Amino acid sequence: MLLRFIQEQPRGRYDLLAPFCNLGKFAAFEFALKTVSDRAESDRVNRVSEKDSQEQRARRVFRMAPDQSVEESALLAKLNATLAQVDLKSSSMDDLETRSKEIADRLGGSDRSSRIANLGGLKGQGD
Repeated sequence: MLLRFIQEQPRGRYDLLAPFCNLGKFAAFEFALKTVSDRAESDRVNRVSEKDSQEQRARRVFRMAPDQSVEESALLAKLNATLAQVDLKSSSMDDLETRSKEIADRLGGSDRSSRIANLGGLKGQGD
């Protein structure tokens, strides 16, 4: 009978029952749990969004098909294939940062990249 009572019109029935059940003490606790739950859901949505954008960036950089899995091994294989095309030794995840610095130094570092970008911008203004 109580179950039927609750199922027929829950919201109004709960409001009528609340004073008899002394549920006021739990309101603050329920609100705190709801706040924590909402915050956790918001964090989850933000992390999923960030992961998706990072995955899309990796797909663009490595020219990966939409159905291809973005995994460490696949990205490393693509990177090493590119390094092999320009006669550079392959890399592992452990030495990736060191290899990145070596390659930047061989290319002239970030200063050279900045100069090239600025020259490209000036060329675009002259057109």
